Amino acid sequence: MGIGKFSGLEVTLTVLFLLVTTVAVALVALMATGEPAVIKDETTGTVVPECPVIPLGERVDCFPDAGASKLGCLQRGCCWSPLDERNAPWCFFSTNHGYSVVREERPNIYSLSALLKRKVAPSLFGEDIEELAFHADLQTVNRLRFKISDAHKQRFEVPHEHIKPPATHPSGSFNYEVELTHNPFGFQVRRAATKKVL
Repeated sequence: MGIGKFSGLEVTLTVLFLLVTTVAVALVALMATGEPAVIKDETTGTVVPECPVIPLGERVDCFPDAGASKLGCLQRGCCWSPLDERNAPWCFFSTNHGYSVVREERPNIYSLSALLKRKVAPSLFGEDIEELAFHADLQTVNRLRFKISDAHKQRFEVPHEHIKPPATHPSGSFNYEVELTHNPFGFQVRRAATKKVL
């Protein structure tokens, strides 16, 4: 046999192998930097949604209005996965929507603060706030107050006439615990005794 001409199939498979290897190496390099991988479509410049398998109970509807379609969903930068389930959204937010925690502070056992930064993703409603402030206070052994606000601009807030912050910190152990998820941002409130998520 000797060296002869390559068939079209052999050339195609070789090119495909090299392309897949290059993309895999690029993704590994992106993930090694500690930065979230943001993938953009080169032709349109839009962010490609990251759509891993998300449990049905954790899917957040990205197209709550009527007329959801694959094209409309993808134009919003969301994930499309039609199902036989009636109560699970077919169009849902990808993992690269929302905010991530940039800095977390716990000045004492009663308070938790965090600075949140918007992830690179298409805007659904426009005028998104780039940085948010999250603040949580365990005001009594049974009461948690949390607030998410613009980190740089003060806005009008409805005054709380009937719920005043306590003058002193509570004594004894708290009935609840607050836990932050950093990427994407989220928080859970748990019963201290049973660790059950509320």
